[in-house]
Amino acid sequence: IYIIYFNNILIYSNFKEEYNKYLRSIFERLRATQLFAKASKYEFYKNYINFLGYRIIIKGVIINPERVKVI
Repeated sequence: IYIIYFNNILIYSNFKEEYNKYLRSIFERLRATQLFAKASKYEFYKNYINFLGYRIIIKGVIINPERVKVI
């Protein structure tokens, strides 16, 4: 599964092989349309990500703990 939101691409899979397949597909599409991703922004094989004020984890989506501290 992958989600594109503005200039962010999120890829999710429970299986490394499937994840790699999605990753290749995304890079092929970017190359075919002459779009480029900034290598310094890549983050691969993460157990969670913080995105739009939320933490996306394997079990679902929670409010980012860093934002809760502010409140």
